Amino acid sequence: MASASPTLQYQHFIPRFILKNFAAPNQPFQKQKKGKKRYAAEVLMNAIDLENKDTTLMPISRTFGFTNMYTDLKAAKQNFLEHELSKLEGGAAEILTRVKEAFVSMRPSVTITQGERNTLRRFLFIMKYRNDSFRSRFFCTLDEYSADDKEELGAYMQKMGLKEPVDVWYHNMRAFLAVEMDVHGDWVHKICSMAYPPDAMWFWAHVQGTFLAFCTTKQVGDEFFLTENVYGIFEGPNSVVMDLTTGNRHCTAYTEFHTFAPLSPQIMMILRSNLLPLPEKTLVGEEAELLEIQKACHINPDSAVSSLEDLPVTKALAFYAKLVNGRVANRQEAGPVPYSRKDTFEFSFFPCSHEHVQKINLVCLHEAKKTIIFRSPLAAKVALQYYLVHSPEKPTAISPAHTLSHLRTLETVLSKLGGRVPTAYRDWMHPVQRELRSYFALGKTLFWQCASGDKQRIFDDLTQANLLVFKLRTGFDAAIRNLDEKSKALRHSDLADFICREIPVRRIWLYLKILKILTRGEAETMKTMKDLTKFKCFDDGPEDVVVRMRTMFSAKDLPRIMHTASRKQNFINMNKDFGLVRHEDHPVDPNLKTEAGRQQLDQEAGLAEQAGSIKDCGIARIERFAQEYLSQVPDGNDHSFWTEMRLRKTVKENFFTIMKGEKNMLEKEEDIKALQDLLFTLLYPSQLGHYVKS
Repeated sequence: MASASPTLQYQHFIPRFILKNFAAPNQPFQKQKKGKKRYAAEVLMNAIDLENKDTTLMPISRTFGFTNMYTDLKAAKQNFLEHELSKLEGGAAEILTRVKEAFVSMRPSVTITQGERNTLRRFLFIMKYRNDSFRSRFFCTLDEYSADDKEELGAYMQKMGLKEPVDVWYHNMRAFLAVEMDVHGDWVHKICSMAYPPDAMWFWAHVQGTFLAFCTTKQVGDEFFLTENVYGIFEGPNSVVMDLTTGNRHCTAYTEFHTFAPLSPQIMMILRSNLLPLPEKTLVGEEAELLEIQKACHINPDSAVSSLEDLPVTKALAFYAKLVNGRVANRQEAGPVPYSRKDTFEFSFFPCSHEHVQKINLVCLHEAKKTIIFRSPLAAKVALQYYLVHSPEKPTAISPAHTLSHLRTLETVLSKLGGRVPTAYRDWMHPVQRELRSYFALGKTLFWQCASGDKQRIFDDLTQANLLVFKLRTGFDAAIRNLDEKSKALRHSDLADFICREIPVRRIWLYLKILKILTRGEAETMKTMKDLTKFKCFDDGPEDVVVRMRTMFSAKDLPRIMHTASRKQNFINMNKDFGLVRHEDHPVDPNLKTEAGRQQLDQEAGLAEQAGSIKDCGIARIERFAQEYLSQVPDGNDHSFWTEMRLRKTVKENFFTIMKGEKNMLEKEEDIKALQDLLFTLLYPSQLGHYVKS
């Protein structure tokens, strides 16, 4: 028997008790028949409507919600989720009302029990999980599901008998609401069996990996703001991979240092990562290592920092805890007191400076999509002015809010609030993307003509080459960051073998060009297409010599030779002190007499071996000559370093004899010279102290 159609009901993802704290100070009046005034039935909030680029009034009853968003039509009790959420919201409302009253009464802190703290932790995670920015990912078919865990989600759905991704969301919400959060932490094991494991671990990390703090405004007139996605955003670094053909951004790593939960215009609940140091404690040992490991996951670990690291917050004090030697004492130091849901915690209110308040607002404004709720027009004007002056220079990965239209929308709203900020906009483009587009716009055809490329596939190849650099290579570098130099060299050799074996040669060529641009940093200074002629990024490099002379190399060896030649030349160019220059008339370099000179010579000897033996150079005639030579010399079988040096010297001296009659031999003198330099100067030098920076 078919179930009856559910009653249509507008259900909020930000509860009414929070929305009421942001009600406009001056509510509109309605006249009664007798001429008396009364408040309107609808409580309204001041809002910035980003779609209409204006301020407006919005009713609490129809803001930040959807019709029947918690109604599970497939469940026997369709409104079960709504009932359970109302219980959680009711408990959280009681606690947070007490917090608000303590702040209004100007008390320095508020006391919360262990059980109440767990209620708040559960409530704040549910606020994040049901937020539309995250919830919307499940409202599609499995084929349309685009997150990285698609395969894992599909396997879980099959295991649990769930038909659509949204069924997983309903299933998880019920589990998060039902699990009993005991004081001993046994709930962690239970939730992993009750909910989709990756999201269950997210719940655990949210509770165990952060601590709660109540931040308040300090300067008169400052306010925190409310947006539709504020409970789902965070402050922290994003590592972004950009598709060079479209400009689309994809996040490869992110760190949530701070997440936000506004309670009122004057109170912001903040969950701060335990990875960050506290005012009374410096990170040492394992804690410092954990932070470094987290940073190492990012493309640029040194910039993976928090803009709010100096936020003046600390952990709540439990009734059994005290500060010992500048840090919070653990339970054992405080005495053998059993855990209890009645344990109490003293949460201080942390007044934030104007700068800190505006930095928090900056994150909220940067990620806002449709609506920004504010109480005071003056506070909104100040925050918008701060944002337009200090907004991040580059777009983020999680939300492409930082666009030209977004900035201009906020500037328009600011002008209507009576403010103005002199601004100059430019359409931000990744430097590599800009240079590559300019390169192809100028009609360069080396890639299409010489690297077996196809004009119709050029943008696909650019995308794949971009992923090789920004996802595979950077992730690989982060993973081996703490290894010693010898181990790093071995791992890089493995990576190079993989790329040369699995990636089409035309994409390897682009990959090498992008690496050259990034390592030289030339793209950062290019302003116009005319400036392209000033740079050497796309001038002929060793990779181009290999491509032009590709018919002389075997198809199997061509990618390896091209990759090795390009990376060796790039290393030499980037290391200014590298290379012991030895000219024909100066056979003994005086630098060899110093320790630094000998170390440099050792480094050069290692680089000389990087390409392997010239008997495997990929040119058939040279390989045959080398094999014959090695079969005739006494120590040819063991093939020591100096045997290889003599072999290279012999090949160099007999180069034209070896190549005589080669049908693919180049006719132009400059091409022959380029091939000789490639083989005997860069790839297979026959003497040390031979490299010269180009």
